[in-house]
Amino acid sequence: MMDDNYLLDFFQSGFYEKYWGWEFNEKQSYETAMKSLELLEAKEGHVLDWCGGWGRISIYLAKKGFKITILDFVKEYLNKAKIYFNNHKLDLITIHEDCRNTPENIQADYALCTFNSIGFLIDDEQIKAFTSLYRALKKGGKVIIDCINQLFLAKHLQQVMEKKRPDGIKCCQKNKFDLNTSILHSEFQLINDEDITSTWKFCQRMYSPLELEKMLENVGFKVQNMYGNYEGHDLSFDLPQIIAIAKT
Repeated sequence: MMDDNYLLDFFQSGFYEKYWGWEFNEKQSYETAMKSLELLEAKEGHVLDWCGGWGRISIYLAKKGFKITILDFVKEYLNKAKIYFNNHKLDLITIHEDCRNTPENIQADYALCTFNSIGFLIDDEQIKAFTSLYRALKKGGKVIIDCINQLFLAKHLQQVMEKKRPDGIKCCQKNKFDLNTSILHSEFQLINDEDITSTWKFCQRMYSPLELEKMLENVGFKVQNMYGNYEGHDLSFDLPQIIAIAKT
């Protein structure tokens, strides 16, 4: 797995936004936010956007009247979130911290962890992160976590994936999935005509539904439901996501 400095360098580099950011849109973010509320059965309260970046999902919860706290280890994202929320005249609390050190005193009613923001750490460290998240929620609090379904990936892995941005820049991802460790090793490239303008290597632990359930339950969570997408469909070898709903 990658060390902490590499992870921070990757996200601070701006590569994340260049490679994926063009695919994000307000409609998608709004729908993810509203489906999250439905699956959490949340009507009001305090939401912790855990590893929440610049709050592209949680801003829609703020518009619904929820109190929002965003935790992220990239200060630039939090600064962007402050501007984003302020432009919409919405209150926001930001916490610049590693997810393994989520402050216990947050005591949120709900937490979001969206867009595959787990698996960057070895299992012991990921458990440490989940433990700190558990302690940062009120008794009876709920969390929604999405990630790639390892069982889907093992069946449908594409060794090379390419997409073209509207400006003509090609986004290329070369993949190798290690079945022994359940780690996806990827090389990401941005290509202008035939010239590679930027490249990063990245690796991420992929979980089966059972593995994720056991990790969450080992730190105290009670997993209530696991779905294959935000529409609430059953888990499947042919649906790429795991959507887990767990309670403290």
